[in-house]
Amino acid sequence: MVASNGYCKLTDFGFAKIRNHTCTLCGTPQYLAPEVIRCRRQGFEVDWWCVGVFIYEMVYGFSPFEVSRTKEGKSIFDRILEADVYFPPIPSLSEECKNLITLLLQKNERERLGSGIGATGVQAVKNHKWFQVYKLSRGWEGIEKQTATPPQIPEIRNNKDPSCFRFLPQDPSDDELPDDPDDSSQNWCDEF
Repeated sequence: MVASNGYCKLTDFGFAKIRNHTCTLCGTPQYLAPEVIRCRRQGFEVDWWCVGVFIYEMVYGFSPFEVSRTKEGKSIFDRILEADVYFPPIPSLSEECKNLITLLLQKNERERLGSGIGATGVQAVKNHKWFQVYKLSRGWEGIEKQTATPPQIPEIRNNKDPSCFRFLPQDPSDDELPDDPDDSSQNWCDEF
């Protein structure tokens, strides 16, 4: 989600794991890495996969394996395991962006950007040429501290304002959102 200051805010840590190297099959199907689907040992590589899916979804509005030119009729899991990443012609992506997504969506987790033998983790991702194009290589500290000016700041009236979401039929049990003026209901995830 985008917070009122224009920065991304992670939500819904219902399936979050504190320890590295788990073997459970859980999560949003569109974001599951191949090793999760295969119930293999998982580490931080699954997080880099999710970053690749997230970037793709932010560009196109759908996840990379929801639509496939060659694997129609297959389940989302089959497409994740078998299909190549398809880049629709519209919008046109820079080669740097395509390269970043492709490297993050490597089926073999050892070959995934930020993972594998000798990888430098987050630094390998930060050093990718797509971020160099946007001059983020020198501005990561400002982003981390949320002092850099974001490209867009949403207009939010209060912490219950749903105006930035598309309308969905309301469940009668969800009529009242809980008050949380200091955002303390999310304190449990600080250790992540």
